[in-house]
Amino acid sequence: MTRHYEILMQTQDESIAQVLPAVLALVPGVETVLVQTAGEAAEYLRGHRPDLVVLDLDWPHVFDLDTIKVLARDAFETVRAVAGSSSVPVVGISSELSHGQMMELGLADGIQKPFDIAEVEARIERILTAEAATASMGKEQA
Repeated sequence: MTRHYEILMQTQDESIAQVLPAVLALVPGVETVLVQTAGEAAEYLRGHRPDLVVLDLDWPHVFDLDTIKVLARDAFETVRAVAGSSSVPVVGISSELSHGQMMELGLADGIQKPFDIAEVEARIERILTAEAATASMGKEQA
């Protein structure tokens, strides 16, 4: 039996909004909820608990790397606060931040644009599988 996963994806990039949900649909059992803004993501998180959050850490018309880092940290911390738990893994995607810079924020993973579709699919599936295994172990110990 295939496990059901819900992924909340936030992006204002129209091409990412078309491509990434199609890629994530290749992962068995994945349903993607798409929102455009961090505010919409926060509102969704107030009533739902997805298995994974994907945040687009690029902002239109923001080119200063220090500003991007501050915005990315704020977005990540907002998701954590609204979700009410640090156990929801958050993956960042960015053309401006390196993988290392995204990992410094505390993300479960960071994916640089442009990205390889097979790599994104494999990385998302790995995170979901690891989270399911962790949840299963927690239930066995309870």
